[in-house]
Amino acid sequence: MSSLTTAITICDRPHIGGGASKIAIETASALAKMGLNSYFFSALGDPDPALVESGVICVNCGQGDVLNGGVSGAVQGIWNRRSETALDDLLKQLDPETAVVHVHSWTHSLSPSIFRAIGRRGFKCLITAHEYFLVCSNGGLYDYVNHCNCGIAPGSPKCLLHNCDKRSYAQKLYRSVRFSVQNHVLGSLRPAVAFVSDSSRRLIEPHLAWNSERYDCLNYVDAAKSQDDSEGDSSAYLFVGRLSPEKGCDLFCEAVCRAGVNAIVIGDGTELKRLSDSYPDIRFMGSLPHDEVLSVMRQSRAIVMPSVLRETFGLVAYEAMIAAGLPCIVSDVGGAASFVMSKGLGEIFSAGSVESLSDAMVNMLDSDVYSRYREAVEKADFSCLEKTAYVERLIGIYDQLMVEL
Repeated sequence: MSSLTTAITICDRPHIGGGASKIAIETASALAKMGLNSYFFSALGDPDPALVESGVICVNCGQGDVLNGGVSGAVQGIWNRRSETALDDLLKQLDPETAVVHVHSWTHSLSPSIFRAIGRRGFKCLITAHEYFLVCSNGGLYDYVNHCNCGIAPGSPKCLLHNCDKRSYAQKLYRSVRFSVQNHVLGSLRPAVAFVSDSSRRLIEPHLAWNSERYDCLNYVDAAKSQDDSEGDSSAYLFVGRLSPEKGCDLFCEAVCRAGVNAIVIGDGTELKRLSDSYPDIRFMGSLPHDEVLSVMRQSRAIVMPSVLRETFGLVAYEAMIAAGLPCIVSDVGGAASFVMSKGLGEIFSAGSVESLSDAMVNMLDSDVYSRYREAVEKADFSCLEKTAYVERLIGIYDQLMVEL
C-alpha cells in the first residue's frame, strides 16, 4: 500500500499561460479534491482561483519572467537563489517518505536551483517533459534561425557554436550556460521523467544525461465529445495555431493552393500579415476565444497540423477529434501522429513537404475516404485522454516512485 499523502506541484506560473501550466494547475486541484495534501510552488503572478477554491496550498516567490529582467533576469534564470530558498523552506516542513515533487516547468523564472533544494531534502521527483528543455537549451530541438529541425547533438561543442536561438546568439550562449548548470544538478538528483507522447520519448530519452525511472503519461484533453452528426463544410480545411515559421502555416497555405481547396486559418503571430497578404483566398480569422474555435471546427472538414517543429503532444488535433469529430491531417513529426495513425483517424504526411500535404488534402476529398475517417473518429475510444484517466495514471506513477526511488 502506498504511503503517499502529499504532492508538491511545481510550475513557473500559478495561472494558466499555456498547456503545461493548465495541466499543472488542474492536476494539483484534482489531487486536493482527492484528499491529498496538495501544494503548488511557483514564481510568476497570482494563483489561479481554481487552486484556491480546491484547497491547494500555494507558495509563490513573487518574481518576474527572466526574459524581461535584463542581466539580473539572466542571473535569475541560471540560478534563482530566492526560489531555491523558498522551496527549501517549504520542503523541510514536509516528510520525504510520504511526498512526491512533480515539476512541470522551471525555465521562465524558477531556474534549475529548485532541483538542488529537492535533492537536499531527499524528495522523490518527477519531471513531465512538456517541452524539450531537459535535452535542449532552446527547448525545441529546432533551429529557429534556419527554420528547420536540429540534428546537432544537444550540448555538444558544435551545438554551442551554432546559433539556433530566435532572439540572438547571446541568448543562445546564456541558455547554454543554464543548460550546463541544469545538467549538473539533474545528474545529481536523477529525477524520474514522464513523457507525454511516444514521439517525444523517442527524441528525448537518448539524450538524457542521467539514469532514472521513465514513464509514459499521455496528457489529458479538456474537451467534451462531439454529439454533432453533421459532416461539416467539405471545402474548409482548418489550421489553428501560432502563425510562426515552425508551425508550418505557410506550408499549409501553399498546399491549399496546390490542392485547390478552401481553408480557414485561426491564430495570430509574426507571419499573419505576410500570409494574409500572400493568400487572399484563404480566410484568416485571427485569434478567437476557445468556444468560437470549437464552433469553427464543427463547421470544417478536417484539422491540419502542418508543424515542422517536433511537438511533444499536439493538443489541437486531439481537441478537433474529440470536440468536433474531425479527421486529422498530421505531419509525421507531430506529437499526435502515432495516435492518429494507429487508430486510422486521418492522413499522415511528410513534414515540410507541400506535395505530401497537398496529396493528403486531395485524398480526403474522396467521399468514401472521408466517410471512413469520420466514422473512425466517431467510434474511437478517447477515454485515455480524459482528466480522470490522466490523474489515475499520475497517481500510479507517484505510487511507483514511493517504492522505486
